[in-house]
Amino acid sequence: MTKKFAAYTRLVAYVIVITWTITFAFTSFEANPDGLIPTMFVFSVGSYYGLAILLSAIALLPIFLIPKVRLILPFLIFTWLSFLLVDYLVFSVYKFHLDTLLLEMFFFDFSGMGIPRFLLIAFFLVALLLLIFSIFLQLASFKGGRAPTIFSVLVIVAVVPTFLVHSIISIWAHRYNRSEVTQYAAVLPAFFPVTSHKDGHRVSALFPELMPAEQGQSASELTAKAQGLISYPLEPIECSSERSDSILMIVLESWQADMLNPNIMPLTSAFSEKAFKFNQHISSGSTTIPGFFGLMFGLHPSYYPAFAASATKNPSEFTKTLGSEGYLTRVFTTGSLERFAMRTLIFPNFSNNDYRKYEEDQETVEAYIDDLSDQERVNRPTFDFLYLTSSHSPYRYPGEFEKFQPIPELVGSFVFNRMADGEPLKNRSRNSVYYLDSLIGQIIDELENQGALDNTWIVITGDHAEEFNESQLGYWGHGSNFSRWQTQVPLVVYRPSGESAVIERTSTHQDIVPTLLTEAVGCDTPTGLYSNGQSLFDLPKNRSTVMASYSFSAYWVDGVVYERESGNKYSWEDINQRVEGLNTEAIRQLWLEENQFRKTSIKPSQ
Repeated sequence: MTKKFAAYTRLVAYVIVITWTITFAFTSFEANPDGLIPTMFVFSVGSYYGLAILLSAIALLPIFLIPKVRLILPFLIFTWLSFLLVDYLVFSVYKFHLDTLLLEMFFFDFSGMGIPRFLLIAFFLVALLLLIFSIFLQLASFKGGRAPTIFSVLVIVAVVPTFLVHSIISIWAHRYNRSEVTQYAAVLPAFFPVTSHKDGHRVSALFPELMPAEQGQSASELTAKAQGLISYPLEPIECSSERSDSILMIVLESWQADMLNPNIMPLTSAFSEKAFKFNQHISSGSTTIPGFFGLMFGLHPSYYPAFAASATKNPSEFTKTLGSEGYLTRVFTTGSLERFAMRTLIFPNFSNNDYRKYEEDQETVEAYIDDLSDQERVNRPTFDFLYLTSSHSPYRYPGEFEKFQPIPELVGSFVFNRMADGEPLKNRSRNSVYYLDSLIGQIIDELENQGALDNTWIVITGDHAEEFNESQLGYWGHGSNFSRWQTQVPLVVYRPSGESAVIERTSTHQDIVPTLLTEAVGCDTPTGLYSNGQSLFDLPKNRSTVMASYSFSAYWVDGVVYERESGNKYSWEDINQRVEGLNTEAIRQLWLEENQFRKTSIKPSQ
């Protein structure tokens, strides 16, 4: 038995070392580490995967001890190493990681991916060699002597403390947006680093010299941009128009599209009659982060990991351009935008005086209305961003706005019955939106009283939608699928010209930035040089786009959702309606768009 344990120890250590080596190779896609802390992070990356291997090894130990089933292990090792190597090749070509949809495209449309047939033959030969190598590893583990055993024990013992060091650096780096560390997150496969926004300052307090409480990148990392994954924008945005209209953007949290109606939102609905109302508008995500990213960058949310990994190097060109064009830019928010590098990415140059956070939506709106009398606004275009969150669970509102009944006694009671009737909880959401409608009405009335509607664009939308088991599949809230119930949000765009229309063609969050920069700010740079979106006033008949959630993403092609990680395919209108086959041409085009602002040597063929 002792010999078997020693053999298993050697086998586990061999897999950890090989994994450590391959994952270390992934970091070469970014700039070489410059400084002690980035170097420690890069060299400790393998411990993240090593810990997962150790935990798996504990669970698989009984299999190793039984000779008749022991051969299962080489196939598991082969699968794991194949994933790492194939993902490395995929990332080196396309700059995104392996997923189920990519595998389906590989088997059914490999020529469209730009893969020559001889590479397929080479791939299968390499796979065969890798399988033989995996079997050899297990056989070799039984023949190791004292030295290999000692080495293996040291490798295994080193995993946990090295992982702790890795995690501490990660917590600090994500708290202070230290790009010299976080830039590697986007290039690593199946990588979900340890982060804790509240503990970042504690790490810095323990190691103030090594990990200071300072935002942004190190001075030496300023030279790394040319070596990174992103090339954005392709050309600087230039604006020559003498007219620069003011812009007000109001974003409601968790706002379902069908709630924009006269019964629930009478004031906003009446205002939409004077504006452009987009009846099939899709958020760039089913959660806040990808929704905000698409909204404020005009890019597909699949870019977010790479941008967030080097947040200080890749700020929003939208807000950056507004600043360079002389706009007075201010944020009024009830929800926090500090985490996940959102403030650094979207509002990098906003001072604390221009970034104002409040506890309640009423306070936020009152602060904005009071600010309209600020003398700094005189004879100067403005960009104001309001983020209101009463419509987020538990759906808050004053008692006088409890119009819709019944409401649930316990807001989260659906966790005990996923198939419960969604109407009571949806009524509570309706009440919160009814309340927010009153706040929007206050804003519109004040702007109208001041005559500001004559030179102000107003965009009213949501970050994502909210589901209340409409599909009868037990889905609640957001972030669990990409059906219309979680991704379709209202979009109302008021332009000073006074034009109005109801638009039925599909629009996306990615369309808003290029439309505003072109129409409101007067920028001349072709939108394709900084955005994946289209003009809201010249939308194509056929449409495809990218959506994301917490850790998975999907392609939306003319009403069909292709989930990338799971491979699920269903109708956006009705998730119960499953779809067969792939629109490979549209998916290849989306790959091109996802590579448009990445540094790649090879791209999918058109």
